[in-house]
Amino acid sequence: MANQINALIESEFGAEISTMGLNATTAAMSKGERWHDELIEYLRDNRDTAYKLFTGSSIVPMLPQSTYLMWLDFSKTGLSDGEIDQKLINDAKVQLNLGAQYGENGEHWFRMNFATPKQQMIAAIKRIITAFK
Repeated sequence: MANQINALIESEFGAEISTMGLNATTAAMSKGERWHDELIEYLRDNRDTAYKLFTGSSIVPMLPQSTYLMWLDFSKTGLSDGEIDQKLINDAKVQLNLGAQYGENGEHWFRMNFATPKQQMIAAIKRIITAFK
């Protein structure tokens, strides 16, 4: 275990790491399995909840396989990216990442982070769906 921790520290931080960073890395690698398992389950539940809430709306979700970011297709709204972005900010009170910033194929796609408290996420999704009815 000590060799794994030292290798991780060396590859990520070089020769410099604070005492707190060393202790946190050691704790995560030696005692973090249960926390990690619970986090994965929480994120999976948030992902599934978000997907179900968007399904059937004018916003088409893409079910992510290995990340806490969900791509949302707004092309059915008939609005431009700028109009979608302004509606998200002004009406739904959320800000998502514009897909177009990742390339031209990202037009009408927006990225949502679902690694957040579930009730906050549900409230935000409901505001998004309502804003685009």
